[in-house]
Parts: sequence; structure tokens; C-alpha cells
Amino acid sequence: MSSVAVVALDLHKKFSRAIVMDPGGKILDDRKISHADRAEMERFFREFEKETDVVMEAA
Repeated sequence: MSSVAVVALDLHKKFSRAIVMDPGGKILDDRKISHADRAEMERFFREFEKETDVVMEAA
């Protein structure tokens, strides 16, 4: 996914909420990713370049 500045990842017990933002802070994608399906998380992160910043919050 081009023009992505950051992926914000909010970790929960059974799922994560991922917000993808461009350099101006505009939300490009907002999705809930289940932890029950590891392949889903892997597919999500493969959409981005390896240098993409990921910011995580865990409660």
C-alpha cells in the first residue's frame, strides 16, 4: 500500500484494531483483525513495505 506513513495497532485479547494513515494523518483503512486467524494478520502486514512504521498500544 503506497503513501502509508504509519499503521496504528491497538492490541486486545481476542483481536487488534488496525488504523492505516497517510503522511497527513488521513485514515486510509480501519479494520478489526481476529487473533484466532494468524494468517489474517500476516496478510494484513504483507500489504506494506518493510520500512512502514507500526505503533502499538496494548491494554
